[in-house]
Amino acid sequence: MKLHLIALLIVLVLTTSMATAVYVYGAHSTPGIRFLMLNVPGVAVAVWVGSRIRSIGENNFVFYAIAAAVNWVFYFYLVSGAALLKRKLSN
Repeated sequence: MKLHLIALLIVLVLTTSMATAVYVYGAHSTPGIRFLMLNVPGVAVAVWVGSRIRSIGENNFVFYAIAAAVNWVFYFYLVSGAALLKRKLSN
């Protein structure tokens, strides 16, 4: 349960930061590109889903929700792998 919350916290911070940077500075600015790169798995899937469903292009909330969901899975497994590696190396 602790890993779920850690991954959720990471995703909420990164997705909110990405949305804010893209809104304030634009997607092609340095902060926008940096946050988009931190959210690569979710952004890639959200763009792919958006290309399949035409109405998502007009709705940024759906884009960020898909990106957050995919990033949560990615960062959950990343944090789980880091915890597993820490346990293996500490024993």
